[in-house]
Amino acid sequence: MQRVAVGRTVLIAGLCALIPLGGNVVASFLTVWTGGRSWLVVPGVGVTVAMVTALVQAYSARQPQPATPYPDSWPGAAQPRPRAPARRGTPLPAAILIAVLAIGLGGWGVAMGARYAVGYVTGNESGTEQLKRPARGTADGLTLTVESVQRTAHFTRVKIAARSTTDAFTFRLFLHGCVLRGADGSTIEADMFRSRWTEELSPRSLQRGTVTFKGHLPGSVKRAELSFNDLFSFPAQFPSPGPGPSSITVRDIRLRPTEAGTA
Repeated sequence: MQRVAVGRTVLIAGLCALIPLGGNVVASFLTVWTGGRSWLVVPGVGVTVAMVTALVQAYSARQPQPATPYPDSWPGAAQPRPRAPARRGTPLPAAILIAVLAIGLGGWGVAMGARYAVGYVTGNESGTEQLKRPARGTADGLTLTVESVQRTAHFTRVKIAARSTTDAFTFRLFLHGCVLRGADGSTIEADMFRSRWTEELSPRSLQRGTVTFKGHLPGSVKRAELSFNDLFSFPAQFPSPGPGPSSITVRDIRLRPTEAGTA
């Protein structure tokens, strides 16, 4: 009858149950602690937990093999079959440490590379806030407020609040022709594919969005202005009250110089 090492079996089962539990605790803590990088934590911890669990299970499967009798040259005699020398393996604690380090460093590198690629493709990169205070521009029932200007690795992300204060028009603020111009004359254009902007603004409504511009203004620029040069005003009332605004500009956007510009 085959014997079972009860203590060892219970210990291995307990470890296999505690490892995912500990992983959940670590993931919950790191998700709060890492803030913007929280999306990297859960898959990284999940892979680490899976690998460590697999190592523990593989270690538990290494059971000693019983001796196999074989008939000797003497009638009725039996001797244990000589076993091949056991291969020297890596101790479990060392194997777990190697796996955690390999997964941690390799996984972190892959995750950061993926984050870089996703940020570049979508334009959703984190950056440094440059805006000193909100700036506002108005044009015949339309008000734009620049609430944030972030300088990222590849883009300039401008958060804008658009408010209609009239019942007369429905406005269409097209990103084609939207520019950010520095006081030194430098200009960058909006990227339609990387921006999160709803072009239509209904009468008496408020909406917010982020316009992503390709590149940056020079780091030394302290003032800028933002313009929507393709603004259509569709009459919402009949008879029409007359032509609406065809453009709008937010002037005197005060920016903090970047280190590159002040160096």
